[in-house]
Amino acid sequence: MADPEPNGLPGAAETAAAPFGERAAPVGLQAGLGAVAAGWLEGESQAGATAVAGEGLRVPPAPPKRSRLGTSSPGTERLRAEHPNHVWAMDFLFDTTADGRPFKVLSMCDEFTRESVGGQLGRSITADDVVAILDGAAAERGTPKYIRCDNGPEFVAAAIRDWCRFSGTGAAYIDPGSPWQNAYVESFNSRARDELFAREIFHSIMEARVLYDDWRRAYNHYRPHSALNWLPPAQYASQWSPATIE
Repeated sequence: MADPEPNGLPGAAETAAAPFGERAAPVGLQAGLGAVAAGWLEGESQAGATAVAGEGLRVPPAPPKRSRLGTSSPGTERLRAEHPNHVWAMDFLFDTTADGRPFKVLSMCDEFTRESVGGQLGRSITADDVVAILDGAAAERGTPKYIRCDNGPEFVAAAIRDWCRFSGTGAAYIDPGSPWQNAYVESFNSRARDELFAREIFHSIMEARVLYDDWRRAYNHYRPHSALNWLPPAQYASQWSPATIE
């Protein structure tokens, strides 16, 4: 024989399970509260959409995916060095002297020969300093067809744009946050870190400059490179003449 419903109220026995010690709410009451909450949320959503439409506002659609191909002089073509002085790549790396003071290093390499064609180490390197390094390298080797670099303030300054315009050199800026698009100079910097900056303690900025210049010289003239048939970059570059490039 079924137990009588408590208090004689129909449906009162139909309750949802509740943790021990807590009073369960009737299923019908839970369903009713859920419906009220859903209706309130829907009303709020409609009211919000109406308010946005009334103000003439709209949420812009998400932009479609696209392949980043670079900007500036090369246009939509992926730039790849095909001969010496075709593309020079530039970037910075950072370290500190023994007293904890930071310094920065400008690296500049020829993407085809892998040579270090210029560099500077100092507490501060400005856009004018970068122009001076470009001038020195161009006087020794000729001007490149393109320079590749990131969008750092030293590289996007008016001084760099003026140098490119007057020398007839194009600029190939990589996308922000995409160091892999500047892979050759990143590889050069990685070797500089592993073979010099991670091993030496520099007691002065002058000591750091001397050791960096010595390392660059050894890298160019004595360090074999797997991509150059195990020749040092300077020796590989010597096989190319202006006539060969043309």
